[in-house]
Amino acid sequence: MGLKGLQLIPSFQDNSINMKLPQLPRFLRELHLGWCDLGDGDIPYDISGLFNLQVLYLCGNNFSRLDSSLSRIPCLKLLNLSSCTKLVELPDLPSSIAILQAKECDSLQSVGDLSAYKCLWKVSLQRRDKLIGGERLLHSMLQVNALEDRFMSVQLPPGSFGKSAFETSTFSDTRRLITLQLPHNWYNDFSGFLFFTDNTQWSMESCSIVIRQEMSMNSQPDHDQWEAFDKNKESYEHSQVGYVPFSSLRCTPCWNSASYTNVTFEIDEDMANPKIGLVPRRSATGDCSECWDEGNCFGKTFEIKDDPNSSNVQIVWNHGFVAALLTEIFSDD
Repeated sequence: MGLKGLQLIPSFQDNSINMKLPQLPRFLRELHLGWCDLGDGDIPYDISGLFNLQVLYLCGNNFSRLDSSLSRIPCLKLLNLSSCTKLVELPDLPSSIAILQAKECDSLQSVGDLSAYKCLWKVSLQRRDKLIGGERLLHSMLQVNALEDRFMSVQLPPGSFGKSAFETSTFSDTRRLITLQLPHNWYNDFSGFLFFTDNTQWSMESCSIVIRQEMSMNSQPDHDQWEAFDKNKESYEHSQVGYVPFSSLRCTPCWNSASYTNVTFEIDEDMANPKIGLVPRRSATGDCSECWDEGNCFGKTFEIKDDPNSSNVQIVWNHGFVAALLTEIFSDD
């Protein structure tokens, strides 16, 4: 058996931490340093020497800022800073970053421009209070990162200051139907569906969205309106946004977009105040089309399922969170 990687989960019993990173194997793919009482300056400068590192857990520590050396970890895909309650700003990130977790970072003052990170598709910034810059983050990701062949999932704090998502959200006891008329030439003018929700009732569980294609609106005379994703660039109204590209639906045998002009969405009751939009197709292509989706203890963020007995397509959306500790060891048989 050839060892490809190792998860290191150190346990520090005091505050006098003197980590000597050169002693760590350079082939590490995951490094777990969560809840180690790390403060400012405790992350070694030469952490960038871990050339194979893909997953870094720093959650629950006491630093207020992080050194720019993190931006030089060449293969880093996932950074978890959740519950770092003293963190006041996000660090510079490597261009390879795909998933950023920073939940419950209560001292975080604002979010900078993340549009330069072309591989970034999943962001979690959930906390009780609104975060300055969240609206710019959402808009820039929709403009830059919502590609034709890649999903996107973003969690933001609630839009209302000082109110939790459960105080501002309306949940239904039944599944809801949203019927929408597809615009003319939508197949060529748009690249995917955008799903908005104020919150999910059970953040650790998945939400289900069933798409049923309709031939006409005769049976649905009262149809809903598409949500405009860029109607207000200075604010955001929804704390969770997911993007599903049409290309992911074309993989199902029942999806024949050329034949339909209307679509009905059956929305899971766990999604509060759901809205649906369309993302315009862009001529520019991103630098990174990969949708790296590992480390989520609840499985894939998006799963597309087709119903062999109907023309329905089910989207299982589970933003979830990345487990604080994983015990898998990468190996070859």
